[in-house]
Amino acid sequence: MNRIQIFLSYRLTGILFTLISILAINSLQQVVENFGWDNSFSIVGAKNISEGQGYSVKTVSPEDFSKVIYEPINKWPPGYSWLLISVHAVTATDWIHAAYLLNAIGLTLLVLVFRRMLFQLFYPSWIVNTGVLYFGFIFHYFFGIYFSDIFSLLFFMAGCSFLLGFLQSGKNPFYLVLISSVLLSFSAYLKYLYFGLAFVPLLVLLWFGYKIRIKKIQWAAIKGLGIIVFFIGFLILYQYSHSGKSMYIKPSVGMGFYPEQLFLLTPIIPGSFLNLNFLNVQISEHARITYENLNTIWSIINFGCSVWLLYVCWFVIRRKNLFQNDSIRFYTLLSISVTLYIFIFLGSLSLFFNKYYADMHPWVHIQEARYFAPFCILILQFAIFLFLKPSVFLGKTGSLIFKLLIVLIITEEIAHSSFFICKQIFVKKEFGLRRVSEQYVLQSLWLTQLALKKNGHVVVCSNDAEIPNMCSLTGSSAIFDLSVFRKSPPSSKPLLLISIVNQTSKASLDSNFFRMDTKLVCEQNGYFYYFTNVSGGKENQTLP
Repeated sequence: MNRIQIFLSYRLTGILFTLISILAINSLQQVVENFGWDNSFSIVGAKNISEGQGYSVKTVSPEDFSKVIYEPINKWPPGYSWLLISVHAVTATDWIHAAYLLNAIGLTLLVLVFRRMLFQLFYPSWIVNTGVLYFGFIFHYFFGIYFSDIFSLLFFMAGCSFLLGFLQSGKNPFYLVLISSVLLSFSAYLKYLYFGLAFVPLLVLLWFGYKIRIKKIQWAAIKGLGIIVFFIGFLILYQYSHSGKSMYIKPSVGMGFYPEQLFLLTPIIPGSFLNLNFLNVQISEHARITYENLNTIWSIINFGCSVWLLYVCWFVIRRKNLFQNDSIRFYTLLSISVTLYIFIFLGSLSLFFNKYYADMHPWVHIQEARYFAPFCILILQFAIFLFLKPSVFLGKTGSLIFKLLIVLIITEEIAHSSFFICKQIFVKKEFGLRRVSEQYVLQSLWLTQLALKKNGHVVVCSNDAEIPNMCSLTGSSAIFDLSVFRKSPPSSKPLLLISIVNQTSKASLDSNFFRMDTKLVCEQNGYFYYFTNVSGGKENQTLP
């Protein structure tokens, strides 16, 4: 070992790098947008569960805006909301700060799980410490407005880690499989994607135990599968009983077979290592290459890497010594199985669901990078293996190029993220609730709180669902479609309608909206805030 490797191997270095990684990953979460569409439903769902209204959003009856109804949520499983309720109850803080604290716990544990798994794979401490440091500075796809992705990934990888511990313990104690099964099950409580993926590790364990002819491992896998069936079955029953549907897949205009949609595959392999948005902006500003063309280049690189990775998987599978009583061989098989499942599952959804949706631009599942989160972890682990033993799959020249490339990527990502964090927190002071992109939500919350002090019933209306959702934390009701103003708002009692629109929504507002008792209260950050007084007692009628 050279001096650098000796320094990186020190226990104190490992502790220091782990703490820096935890600080970095939490700082990055603080400087990106947080309160978007998905998260707003999870947060308001937690509030309503805690108040005994179930996993729902507080809306109004279309026939009478003064009558509150609680509409069940089924677009996302309730797992994040349940976790948030626990943190909210323990800390006695408001829902927004409880979410910040919960995410910090999740990200911290994710760093620790990543570190633990690298040691379980018997990587030397010097490269483990370096990998952990780098992990904290990557712009992960689960950052920002996708809080549930943090915990679905955390529970899934932690479950895989406990399975590794089960095989490495010698006596193979079942309690490790029990913990693993519960963790894998709860990953499905965060995202529907894991309904099937949660079964993969135990199915691989069952197959592995059968091939190496150890019945104890086989029976542990069968019992673990039974636990997962029980917990996910309970979730399906819960979802069906409260919303009428066991799960949710975004509906498309039509069904069919659309092979061209597979070309929309996100550049997940370079994107797992690099902040592609940052690089695209920098390159497009200094070179004659458009942002769109750069995305095409990354996609081509991703395709080449994916084909090579497929060759690696085939090379490993056809080796005769894959099935031996060895935890590393099990994890190799598990990694290949998880990778194939994710790509095949998302590819199948993209093949058979139309890319055109009524409420958004063309979109398919395979282009959503955060859905590949477990693969991102696995590819990082594989890159470390390849850095240590490049001769297994690369020639002498390829090994040198790959090592230089990895060192360059690590240096660039740590340097850029460090600069970005320091600039946003210490110079611009834009982090957490101080972020400019969050101000329209905070302004909406503040206005709603003031309005509730003077009005018994306040309804917040906006096409941006996160606005009425977050405002409902104050006690207001929500409407998610501004088209309701084509008619006179039906209400048997007096109420105040707060309409919050951006420039695009304002241009599409029906002229009837401005014939009512409506006034513009303020304009901030590109949003317009209108107050409409509804006297009550009027029938639903079209305005003249």
